[in-house]
Amino acid sequence: MGKAPKIEAEFARLTVRIELDSAIEFEQKDFELFVQEAVRQIYGTAGPSFKVCDFDPTSRKGSLVGRGDQVLKLWSALSISGLFLNNKRIAAHFNSGKMAHLIFLVLIPVVLLFIFIAFLLTIFFSIPSKRPMFFYKKHAVITGGSKGIGYQLAIGLLDRGCNVTIIARNKEDLKKACDELQAHAEDLGQDQKVHWISADLAGTYEDVEKAIKEAEEKLGPVDILINNAGHSVQVFIFIFRFAEIPKMLLE
Repeated sequence: MGKAPKIEAEFARLTVRIELDSAIEFEQKDFELFVQEAVRQIYGTAGPSFKVCDFDPTSRKGSLVGRGDQVLKLWSALSISGLFLNNKRIAAHFNSGKMAHLIFLVLIPVVLLFIFIAFLLTIFFSIPSKRPMFFYKKHAVITGGSKGIGYQLAIGLLDRGCNVTIIARNKEDLKKACDELQAHAEDLGQDQKVHWISADLAGTYEDVEKAIKEAEEKLGPVDILINNAGHSVQVFIFIFRFAEIPKMLLE
């Protein structure tokens, strides 16, 4: 035996309630004729195919089955048609849970789309806008700036117009780097200053505070702080020992 057709997946039931003068009899055959005439008047011979299933003369409710993608056409034809039986007025009222389910399925993607768009707009407007940063005449402090990455960062900040303070432990390296950076700044011709400070960043809080205050006295408030001193360690922070920090800050 073959498998039964999946009617639920391919067809839908449309149930309507007929409104007509109560004195006029309206039977199954009248309901079938009304549906056929309504479809013919609107679509001609190209109307959707359907089958009238049942009609209750007492409640004047009838149902018909059509293809799922053509049920809305059937309903539009019944809604527009308003005359029957020698131009007597008639109205077909929607009364179908199946159709309501179909409409609900159509509305779900639309509603979800609007919710998704609203969600994206909320995120877009809640993210702070990226404002361009102006480096000209800003005071940049770079720890570990006497050589390596810190030294190159100092050059880059000078190229952007900053005044630069470099902090490290070795005074000879600091003096040499400061002279080279100051010469580079003079070549730029923007009246920039370079200052160096010898400080042990692995020392006490007071030592670090003293170094920062000296930098502010020389070149003004610190606008940019780059913590570059020390060594990188590839280890999870929760297993990192606090006692290792001074070792990391050794040059």
